[in-house]
Amino acid sequence: MVFGFFFKFALQQIFILTYNMKYSLFLFFLFISIPSLYCQGNDTSFFNTDSNSKAIQGYDVVSYFTEKQPVQGNKDISFVFNQIQFYFISLENRELFQKNPSKYLPKYSGWCAYAMASNQRVRINPNSYSVNGDDLFLFYQTAFVNTRSKWIKDSINLKNKADLNWKKCIESYD
Repeated sequence: MVFGFFFKFALQQIFILTYNMKYSLFLFFLFISIPSLYCQGNDTSFFNTDSNSKAIQGYDVVSYFTEKQPVQGNKDISFVFNQIQFYFISLENRELFQKNPSKYLPKYSGWCAYAMASNQRVRINPNSYSVNGDDLFLFYQTAFVNTRSKWIKDSINLKNKADLNWKKCIESYD
């Protein structure tokens, strides 16, 4: 009799766990698809780098302008600027960057432009980008979220918000 009670109880718990697991998985994927750090108080790096202080996951920042697309840089052709390591596809690109780094640095120090409009620092996908004149904007993108397309629909308004939030973010470091 006691065994029957525990067996029934165990089956109920398995059912509840299975039912709740669907929602747990949904929440898990929701949280990993929108990872954000706010500008104020959560500083791990002013510039969006990996744990080795490598910028833009090793993509050549100059290639966005010269090749009209992102190209993975070469670790043997690198340059350290403000304690951040930049990789390049060629010596020519490295020299262009060395002559005028501010021309090639992405807006908002490489954080997602769309998220910056909401005062958030969100990591990017180097293949999700927009070059507007001399400005390189990078975006967060997964299979479920494409912030670049949202940015393009309202870029003027979002850029104004992002610029204002970035200015506040910079001031919080001073």
